[in-house]
Amino acid sequence: MSSTVARKTARLGMVLGAVVALYVAGRVLGLETFFHADRIRELVGQAGAFGPLAFMALFVAAVVAQVPGIVFVIAAPALFSFGTALGLCWLASILAVVANFELVRRMGGQPLAEAQRPWLQKLLSGLEANPVRTIALLRIITIMFPPVTGALALTSVSSRDHAIGSAVGMLPPIAMILVVAGYFIG
Repeated sequence: MSSTVARKTARLGMVLGAVVALYVAGRVLGLETFFHADRIRELVGQAGAFGPLAFMALFVAAVVAQVPGIVFVIAAPALFSFGTALGLCWLASILAVVANFELVRRMGGQPLAEAQRPWLQKLLSGLEANPVRTIALLRIITIMFPPVTGALALTSVSSRDHAIGSAVGMLPPIAMILVVAGYFIG
């Protein structure tokens, strides 16, 4: 194994290890209880006029810490009107996946960009040919799922294409989840 391949493999291992360590630390420290809908409502209510900013800050921090952002989307209709909830959730989702993408990219580089395995090259070819469309379609299905963001960061996709594709793809499922959650809450 060449030193370049060994270095890239080590970086990929470090990124995966860091993601697993964040997840384990969150579980050990009981951080998931901090991100339950009732707790979010309480914190946002206590923040008064800064409630929307507090909501977005918690949302972004949670997603970067590998907590599913769907918790915030489900809680949003109980806190804000539909339009405000949609705007806040969409903007926070974009900020969260961009922050997560940049964090993983800086730590792990782009080892998947030079993949030699034919099956992996075939899998990534759609991403390289139409990055915005491919990412938008991925986000419609996975929304802001942190492992997808991490995997995308390790490819050659540009930060700009990732942000645009994510913004386009996350809007429809976020809107749908808000409508459904609002129906059950309201």
